[in-house]
Amino acid sequence: MELWVDDNVGLATYLRVWDTLNESAVYDAEAHRIITRAARMLSTQ
Repeated sequence: MELWVDDNVGLATYLRVWDTLNESAVYDAEAHRIITRAARMLSTQ
């Protein structure tokens, strides 16, 4: 998949979205806990 950003407004929007997603991202042990909990919840349904 490719993303083309052709103008300043598009670039600013892309960067703002990326920053927002990055702020809510989790990594390492915390991510592992979330994935494990989700897998456990799905297996009990």
